[in-house]
Amino acid sequence: MKKYSVLGDSISTFEGYHPYNYSVYYENERCKFNGLESVNDTWWYIVGEKLGAELCVNDSYSGSRVSGGGFPCACSDKRLTRLKTECDTPDIIFVYMGFNDYFNGVKIENPGYLKIREEDGHFFFSEAYEYMLNRLKELYPGAQIVCGTLVRTKLRDNADWVMPYEYYGIDIRNYNKVIRQVCEKCGVTLADLAELDIQYETLDSAHPTKEGHKTLAEMWLKCLGVDFC
Repeated sequence: MKKYSVLGDSISTFEGYHPYNYSVYYENERCKFNGLESVNDTWWYIVGEKLGAELCVNDSYSGSRVSGGGFPCACSDKRLTRLKTECDTPDIIFVYMGFNDYFNGVKIENPGYLKIREEDGHFFFSEAYEYMLNRLKELYPGAQIVCGTLVRTKLRDNADWVMPYEYYGIDIRNYNKVIRQVCEKCGVTLADLAELDIQYETLDSAHPTKEGHKTLAEMWLKCLGVDFC
């Protein structure tokens, strides 16, 4: 059976399915609050099951960004090297990262006059995403890497609420443009979820409910050409 790993943020966390001492969103009362009864209700578990694959590692850390100067950013080797176990290496790696870069207004690219040593980190979204993918290819040469674009959300209890395109002046579509361009440049698979123009259900504007996870899973599967039914 194929193995898959997940590189994600709070959206992809679930209690008991993460490395030791990670920050987790979906645990205890938050699971109940969002209607998740078990790990089977998460988007990644649904997708893995439909693909006939088994979880290797869920390396998702609540609040983490792609960019940054070290752990827990997704471009840090401490994150990237944890997608395998002593016994198993993933055949598929799902990357769903970037929301916290967007919510924190991380700059898309270096304006040119800032000098930052590579060993100090990758603080701009474009260079951080590219570095992340190149390292994944180096570390897991046999794996299919699949990156999802960022999806806008909706509120279950407020049909009039519309998720803003911009936080701190940077449009979410700019982050998605980077994801598309870097995936093409690095030769990895793109799951262009945003292109489907579907919003998933939340109670807080960010984290999917059980129904929201189902919608997100359907979108991933549609992008991968797999029938949800």
